Amino acid sequence: MPRLPPAIDLTLHPERRRRDVRPMDVDLRVVVLVGITLWVVAGATFGVLQLFTDHEVVDQLLVCAAGVVLGLLGLVWERANRRRYRAGAASTTEP
Repeated sequence: MPRLPPAIDLTLHPERRRRDVRPMDVDLRVVVLVGITLWVVAGATFGVLQLFTDHEVVDQLLVCAAGVVLGLLGLVWERANRRRYRAGAASTTEP
């Protein structure tokens, strides 16, 4: 196994560092939509639990609703910034 150089050595001699790893291209819409779907499933589960049992799950339902709202805000942000982050991903291609 290769030996890693000490952090102080890399700080004093940055030219000895390995090249940075290229970031992965990720479709943020898919990530946010999966998150929203999971919050909706959790909310539906807690809703069924609230209806058919005597458990009090109002706080959990509010957390699920907040997750959905934040996910929707994430979709709005993704749509507004899509061109910018896709252009940035295209400009970081390997030489």
